[in-house]
Amino acid sequence: MKRVIGGLFLELTEIGYTDSRLCWYTDSIDNEFVIDYVPGYSDSLFLCTGGSGHGFGFLPILGKVGACITIVQQAYKADHKLQYVKNQLERVPDKFTPLWKWRAAEEGKKCNGLEEGEAGPREMSKLRLAKPEDFRFTINSAL
Repeated sequence: MKRVIGGLFLELTEIGYTDSRLCWYTDSIDNEFVIDYVPGYSDSLFLCTGGSGHGFGFLPILGKVGACITIVQQAYKADHKLQYVKNQLERVPDKFTPLWKWRAAEEGKKCNGLEEGEAGPREMSKLRLAKPEDFRFTINSAL
């Protein structure tokens, strides 16, 4: 962040920044939508996400649908546009079921790196999070 701020917004190096946040980004093994129950959780965990790869652009649409399902379970009965998500919730197969179903990594097949699981470099315990001193600019830190 210091390099970007120092390179693009040199005048901000005097001000600095005080905090950062980790943005949890959902992704699927093949970067596609997942609108399905998560295996191993019975019917207690249902995902409705467009945060996967190129599906991120559809997040506002799926977010609205997800909110309808979460807040008012019966709302979709009157709204035919939500029929496909309703079908997934009720486990009624339709033309979108193969596209939206939960997918696991195939043994030995390389996908997008997520198949590495806890052994991969993205595993949270392997990441170095910023400390307060990391937010302070020094003469060389912005270069």
